[in-house]
Amino acid sequence: MVAKTALELKNFNLFLDLLSKATGRVVCVDIDNTLADINSLLKKLGYSIKKYPAKLPAGFWETHTGIKLLQEAQPIPETIAVINLLRDAGAEVVFATARSPELNKITAEWLTAHRLEGEVFYVHSKTLVEADVYVEDSPQEIRRILKLGSKVLVPEWPYNHIIHRNIISYRIGRGF
Repeated sequence: MVAKTALELKNFNLFLDLLSKATGRVVCVDIDNTLADINSLLKKLGYSIKKYPAKLPAGFWETHTGIKLLQEAQPIPETIAVINLLRDAGAEVVFATARSPELNKITAEWLTAHRLEGEVFYVHSKTLVEADVYVEDSPQEIRRILKLGSKVLVPEWPYNHIIHRNIISYRIGRGF
């Protein structure tokens, strides 16, 4: 089980407003590097995480190393706290990932192991989920979501410092 953590939110008032209007809203949570800390494991393997996406060999996620990394990734406690706050406020949480649908068993097992429940969408763009709020780390996805006028909660990584009135960023406890 993930320990509770204090959230260091930027744009706190926007987050409070979001919580007050959460009932009946759909929140779409990205998995890799938003919910599952893939970056820390990539860094341990010698890959740079300063730019997104990390430069990996072709087919990396289908290799034994790639699959093991997906299975062993730890949840990001601050994202768990965000999810719990939004659920407690009445939002429905779903998950979305750009992972291949062929990795659905590994993904489902990881979510279950970490007591995370919700439908999973395998999509190349999170905007296809049509949620009210998104939790996302990818700069490209964040920009797509902002074009919709939606709010985005962003776990801070070295590659995604985007300033916008609809972004609520939060610090995560991992070192870069």
